[in-house]
Amino acid sequence: MSEIRAGTAAPDGSYDVAVIGYGPTGVTAANLLGAAGLKVVVLERDSEIFSRARAISTDEEVVRIWQRAGLAERLKQDMLTERPVDFVDASGRSFISARPTPRGHGHPPQMFIYQPALEQVLRDGVRRYPNVEILLGHECLRVRQDADGVELTVAGTTDDTVRRLRASYVIAADGGSSLTRAQLNIGYEGRTYEDRWVVIDTRMLKPWPDHDKLRFHCDPARPAVDCPTPLGHHRYEFPLLPGDDEKQLTTKDAVHQLVSRYGIGRDSIEVLRATVYSHHVRFATRFRVGRIFLAGDAAHAMPPWIGQGMAAGVRDVANLCWKLDAVLRGELPESVLDSYETERKPHVREVTKRAVLVGRVITERRPPVTRVRNTVLRTLGRFPRFSARLQDANWIPVARYDAGLQAPSRTKATGHQVPQPWVTDADGERVRLDDALGGRWLVLHARAAAPTPAWDLPGVPALTITPVGSEPAEGALVDSDDVLLPWMAGHGATTLALRPDAYVYASAPAGVPLPPPPPGFAPSLVRPPRPPPPPSEDTGTMTTTPTSLPTMRETTYDVGGRKIFAAETGEGPAVLLLHGGGPGASGVSNYARNIAELAKEYRVVVPDLPGYGRSTKGIDAADPFGDLASGIRALLDELDLEKAHLVGNSYGGACALRLALDTPDRVGRMVLMGPGGIGTTRALPTPGLNSLLNYYGGDGPSRLKLEKFIRNHLVFNAADIPDSVIDERYRASLDPEVIAAPPLRRPSGPGAVRTLVKMDFTRDRRLSRLPVPTLVLWGTRDKVNRPSGGRMLAERMPNCDLYLVANTGHWVQFERAHLFNRLCADFLAGRR
Repeated sequence: MSEIRAGTAAPDGSYDVAVIGYGPTGVTAANLLGAAGLKVVVLERDSEIFSRARAISTDEEVVRIWQRAGLAERLKQDMLTERPVDFVDASGRSFISARPTPRGHGHPPQMFIYQPALEQVLRDGVRRYPNVEILLGHECLRVRQDADGVELTVAGTTDDTVRRLRASYVIAADGGSSLTRAQLNIGYEGRTYEDRWVVIDTRMLKPWPDHDKLRFHCDPARPAVDCPTPLGHHRYEFPLLPGDDEKQLTTKDAVHQLVSRYGIGRDSIEVLRATVYSHHVRFATRFRVGRIFLAGDAAHAMPPWIGQGMAAGVRDVANLCWKLDAVLRGELPESVLDSYETERKPHVREVTKRAVLVGRVITERRPPVTRVRNTVLRTLGRFPRFSARLQDANWIPVARYDAGLQAPSRTKATGHQVPQPWVTDADGERVRLDDALGGRWLVLHARAAAPTPAWDLPGVPALTITPVGSEPAEGALVDSDDVLLPWMAGHGATTLALRPDAYVYASAPAGVPLPPPPPGFAPSLVRPPRPPPPPSEDTGTMTTTPTSLPTMRETTYDVGGRKIFAAETGEGPAVLLLHGGGPGASGVSNYARNIAELAKEYRVVVPDLPGYGRSTKGIDAADPFGDLASGIRALLDELDLEKAHLVGNSYGGACALRLALDTPDRVGRMVLMGPGGIGTTRALPTPGLNSLLNYYGGDGPSRLKLEKFIRNHLVFNAADIPDSVIDERYRASLDPEVIAAPPLRRPSGPGAVRTLVKMDFTRDRRLSRLPVPTLVLWGTRDKVNRPSGGRMLAERMPNCDLYLVANTGHWVQFERAHLFNRLCADFLAGRR
């Protein structure tokens, strides 16, 4: 992504989609469109994120949408989840207590947010995509359509420069006062409530009883909202009463006076800001005019009582973006874009009705009516059926489309979004359903696949859902949580055709064929890669080309009758980088993102381990780790090094650990990344390790087998691996000597059990006495060696530090290069 601020020349050219507005709706659209591989430009008149926290909560369905953008887990780190909700009377006595219950989307049902932090994570997500241009400090002055697209006249807000851009389609997410909506002469019908509310954001200095509970103070004298927000914040909202001075009521003294009625003293909170808002109920008369679509507050506005204003905008673009992608790719005709308003508008209206109803309960100002309200609801709460309805707090309409892009209904499932349980894929991995579906059109069968001739198209895979306890198999998903099959049975369906957003396009009961696909449907055989994780201060731009390698001295050493190749650069204390044991591995390729940084203060030696690269092939199958350690120890002798630091990944980590156990005096400090040989006899091999060990078996090596291992098992984010890496390693894996005697293989023969035990370091008593200071880095998403191995080492080794690295697979030094380089350099130098 390029981020351009006012005063900088904007790029020329045309775009697939222009997004006007970069709030939660616009930034979600930018992520979804960026992940689809479309060329996108985003226009935002402000230069920074809006500092006021407007939205304060969201729900599981919205987080499921952000999951499609690869951001859900990062966003949830900054959220408060599953807090209780209380409606209390003037004396603070509850008359409705509720705790939101899950709807089946795979995330907590309600989460409180701090909007500026949430928007920052979403914007960081957009940075992953070089196909998305962000123009901050730029305002769209005019949109003009023709048969081929939309021309946008854009002005810099600080320098008054004017330029023109073109896009095939435009999403106007420019807020309730949308200039785009006004230019299109679209009505914005509804009402603005007379009551104005002061919204107060605070920082919590010390906790108080029930500070983490959402309470609606339904006091007729002055209602109030008392809401926890994450990252040490807290929100209050109060209406302005007749006679209140708006300016005075937003002062810090007035704010402290307002909250003091609930026992909150000046020493409990710091007032960050207080602003007055009005509540609106409004709907645009149209959501689409030709190639321009309104989304979020530009299309509708609702009161805040059930926290759905921001959520509605996110749902808008989730519905729209995949359709734009399909039309631009030629998968669907342009007419399907009419279904955006058909599907979204009824749901928004229903959500708004419920928000208005809840608001009436909260803001009722007539004391006699509030007394009746409190008594009746408190009494009804004693009856189990009514109490259960209140406890569920399911005030948000279920995801369902009655019309739009769907086939004629043959079961109750059509138009619904399927739930998202955890499932087990063909590799035996437990994943969320949407991650397994991959955002594509596909057919799901609830039993053995039935004929679906109309859907037997290239690009539309079919999957069979098998019951909990079934064995993983190709073309099947195991319903691990026993959710999906009961859901299908409850809706009378045995076969579903799913849209890319997991809504049911068509469904059929047993023995009935599925309705055909949409007219003009031409599914693409090529899908964009799944979105990579967002960049962070540790990862930087992790999908960019790694730092260029420095000039390295290359030497082949004669070591005990075999040759070991090593490349070397830098000056200072010696560090040996020992690579992993995957097919085609070599030292330099394994550490391409680390050598230059470490060479700034160390003498870096990068050997090809025996059996790999340009070193002699063949490993002692009876004691492979011992044989590797012997070879590297002999290399230290050739390098005239009495002692060196060791850095080892996977197979190289096992080599380093064995060398340290055998001769601890030869090792200074040690850094291990997902090392092999940890707990290997205490559990069955992982799917990733099985894939690795099977590479040379069966029908022999192939590029497809290697790509599947690397992309599906070796790393967390498949998009981070260039095709050139796979090509290079595949060519290296075809060495005839390696094919004849693979260096990494399952022990076999009479001594196999003895070899297995020797290869499991957790059974080596020397581990608890090892004096070498050790840093262990282990990716939490490692599918080759289990992350629990890190804890095993930390518990057994007396001088072991353990870092579990989030959203990272088996290649910590590659996937999180910036983090790794800093931690490794500091640890080896004794700075941490």
